[in-house]
Amino acid sequence: SRSSPRYGRPFSSRIGYRCATRCARCASPRSDCYAGVGSASAPKAATFTWVAARTTIGRGDTRVEIYPIRGQNGERMLMAYLPAHKLLYTSDELQKGRSGEYFMPEYLLETRDAVQREKLEVDRVFGMHLPVTPWTEIVAAISKASS
Repeated sequence: SRSSPRYGRPFSSRIGYRCATRCARCASPRSDCYAGVGSASAPKAATFTWVAARTTIGRGDTRVEIYPIRGQNGERMLMAYLPAHKLLYTSDELQKGRSGEYFMPEYLLETRDAVQREKLEVDRVFGMHLPVTPWTEIVAAISKASS
């Protein structure tokens, strides 16, 4: 396999887009050249969307609804809800410590308050530091921390 002239590693035939003609960067006629893809000569403009309330991406059973958490920790965090699966992604809000207890119970309350505010029906939750977990475990952890 050939190496990229820019990065010195082999080209992958599984990722990226193929140059249809000779590559402008390496002049390769081969169809597995990726060197010219994503160059600064034709950058794609970024699109930013401010999320202040429910923002929906897609339609039907595959749609994702994005909500701001709006808590002390999560003031700038978003949560993503997949209504067809009753599955909630909580960014970095929920995580367990080494003991198995949830880190900062206040964050559990922030998440619960956001779920209640938005009237979401959640069965399972996951996050950056949390595998898929039953929502009932979050509710039980809140009860335990509140007692």
